[in-house]
Amino acid sequence: MPPRTFFSASQVWIQPGGKAKIEQKTMSPELKAAIKDFVKKGGGYVGFCAGGFLASETLAWEEDDGSWYSAPGLGLLKGRSLYYDQFQDVTEEDPARIAVTLWNGQKRHLYWELGPYFTADAVAGSEGAVVARYDAGRIMTLRSEYGQGRVYVTAVHPEAPPDWSAGYGLKDPDGPDLSLAVEMIRWASAVPVTQPN
Repeated sequence: MPPRTFFSASQVWIQPGGKAKIEQKTMSPELKAAIKDFVKKGGGYVGFCAGGFLASETLAWEEDDGSWYSAPGLGLLKGRSLYYDQFQDVTEEDPARIAVTLWNGQKRHLYWELGPYFTADAVAGSEGAVVARYDAGRIMTLRSEYGQGRVYVTAVHPEAPPDWSAGYGLKDPDGPDLSLAVEMIRWASAVPVTQPN
């Protein structure tokens, strides 16, 4: 099915986590252009982890051999997304941590697995807003606008089920964070976010 036909019935493109390099390389130029066009004309984009990497103009990180990997992203956000390397002793075999943050001012513990941070120019101008930061102050989660559309990305996984944390022996004291993923999707689709009574 041609990408533009697929988008005709959609409100939000959700780009999941995974391997950002593989996703960036395997997405066709036509699909990348269609996603940008979809958001520019009023659609939403939600990116979790690798989906956050892909939203930026450039995604980058240091490879295991010390070389620097850099590639163009979708360009829905200004600036770069870079691998967040401040957690201790992260390896391919032990890649996950619980990140503690203030998400819109509320303390949350969120599942993180080799995620990015976003450079400050991603929220330059009146259209951008930081939603959450890492302890070191780097941007973890943000929302912004692209053309007539909305973009909401995060380095963490609020959509993660409890067994993701349990699988690595991690304790998440405030439990599932699915409500934050719903918040992201609703905001990106321009549906008002209401708090439960």
